[in-house]
Amino acid sequence: MSKDKLNPHCVQTMEQLSNFILELRDEYNEKKDWENCDMERYLSAMSAFVGSMDVYYKNVNRDISSISVWQLMAEILLASKYYE
Repeated sequence: MSKDKLNPHCVQTMEQLSNFILELRDEYNEKKDWENCDMERYLSAMSAFVGSMDVYYKNVNRDISSISVWQLMAEILLASKYYE
């Protein structure tokens, strides 16, 4: 698997998001690097990340309004596998 396949910064279209989700699924099936490896933990992490992402983006000096909806969704999906 190419490192760039799970790079949310490369996601700018609906098709790219769809492919990103498939790659994320494949990574999950391979049990690669997942902190939140069941649905309850994953969705709880997603909720927590979304609830605090304005602070996250401010801390990393990124303007959330300048991020495409496709990229933002990819970032949420990816962050949710780690976020606590």
